[in-house]
Amino acid sequence: MVLSLPSDAFSGLAMDDDGDGKLSIAELRAHQAQLEQAVRNSVQVSDAQGALPLEALLINFDIPHESPEQALAVIALGKYSLRSQAQPQHWDIGLWGQAPQGSKIEATVTRSGKPGAPLERQVIYFSREHPSHVLFPSAAQVLTDYAVLGAQHILDGPDHLLFLLVVLAAGTGWAALVLTLSAFTLGHATTLAASVLADWSVAPALAEPAIALTIILMALFDYRGRKRTMKTPVWQRMALVFSCALVHGMGFASSLQAIGLDQNHLILSLVGFNLGIEAIQIAIAAVVFLLLGWLRRNKQALALEWIQRVTLGAAAALACVWLIQRLP
Repeated sequence: MVLSLPSDAFSGLAMDDDGDGKLSIAELRAHQAQLEQAVRNSVQVSDAQGALPLEALLINFDIPHESPEQALAVIALGKYSLRSQAQPQHWDIGLWGQAPQGSKIEATVTRSGKPGAPLERQVIYFSREHPSHVLFPSAAQVLTDYAVLGAQHILDGPDHLLFLLVVLAAGTGWAALVLTLSAFTLGHATTLAASVLADWSVAPALAEPAIALTIILMALFDYRGRKRTMKTPVWQRMALVFSCALVHGMGFASSLQAIGLDQNHLILSLVGFNLGIEAIQIAIAAVVFLLLGWLRRNKQALALEWIQRVTLGAAAALACVWLIQRLP
């Protein structure tokens, strides 16, 4: 293993002797034993029997010519002896220090296959949010792992959940619900696939305000539809949901790019991430639909009307705050 870690990954280890907020070469060398122990504790390869020992560990420093007193990175060199090639191995990196959210470490793992066959290669992206990876996982493991990541992403993203609640607040029947969810799924899946397969992306500085704007537009569209005596055509609402979902797909794509894709199972990674998102969307839609249906069956028209109005108004107000906060 040759691992390059930014020096601030060790900032929580009380090695800043002069208190200037930076780790100098002198401070890192003075605390080299502490550095080695931190790497042993926080960088681990393990199998079913537990963690493997890190052998022959050496610590070196990447020193820039223009600033020889500071270290750009700490270089850790060592090796792990596997107990069995057949056992699945996990690699964990827990050294993040003051690294900002979204920071990641790219790792490349290779192993020999059959005699004469080319080396197998796996590219891994570690982050504070996803610090553990299975080395050379099976296709089923990749699908499961990325489905979990997709579910976590939508649960951690209040803007996506709020848009979904606005869409569901209309409280229409099963047919309209299926059409709505299909339009939302098709929209964000299209953008997500384009970003992954065609290497197309939009900067988060543009995508995040646009996501907030979709919530405002959807809430205003449904509020206007409730005020009109003539019913809004279904195709108009589906077109708006699909267009907004394209924008939400940009947010999903940014998250997936930060996590990184399993290059050996590119399509499976994408499918799994989408499945995780859909599972949470369907679960939330089912709960909301059952609640609104219960209110109708019990003739709670006033409560239903109040819930729908409050949902649209609160969503639009909160999205306006997000829009202002996210603008450059």
